[in-house]
Amino acid sequence: PLEARIVELLHRGPATKSALAKDLHRNVKDTDDAITNLFASRAIRTTVVTISGRERKAFCLPSDGARARDEHATRPPSDEHETDQATDSRKGQE
Repeated sequence: PLEARIVELLHRGPATKSALAKDLHRNVKDTDDAITNLFASRAIRTTVVTISGRERKAFCLPSDGARARDEHATRPPSDEHETDQATDSRKGQE
């Protein structure tokens, strides 16, 4: 599967989405779908790499020593539910 091939490539180090697509000889859409699946299973994280003096979003394995930050896990899912409850309780006070 494509996801397994992406994980294999990320064992070499962080890579951007376009670099992964190029190395896999796949289009960016296919690669993006696989990356989404890997995020859902928390198999990869985001990081930042510098390319030609510019910072770019890239992907790495969670165990990677890179400056990893998982943008999809910055807010716990329970926050959304608590916000809904606070909004509902305010509606009853009106």
